[in-house]
Amino acid sequence: MVSNTKLFPEQKQFVKEYCKDNKDVLFYSNERVTIMVKPEFKGSRMVAVSFSTMSPDEKKYRKSVGKYYTISNFENGQYVLMDWTTFYNIVNQGEGYWSM
Repeated sequence: MVSNTKLFPEQKQFVKEYCKDNKDVLFYSNERVTIMVKPEFKGSRMVAVSFSTMSPDEKKYRKSVGKYYTISNFENGQYVLMDWTTFYNIVNQGEGYWSM
């Protein structure tokens, strides 16, 4: 069986509202993994980094699904804290590999 996950309207609304209420949140993806980055607090050099991976059974990458699951993981305490420079260096090692 092949999965082809789509969000329910309520989930789409949740992502939209979350992004509206958290303008300092950034999302990166490589069309398999989605990363959410959120400053620990305004002006902080530390960021909370949450990940979501696409299921191997998925046929199509859906940006909104990745965003939903990274937000969900973050809200459930599934994130790591790191300084912004370290995170920036990680996503820029493979230049052009990650997109916003």
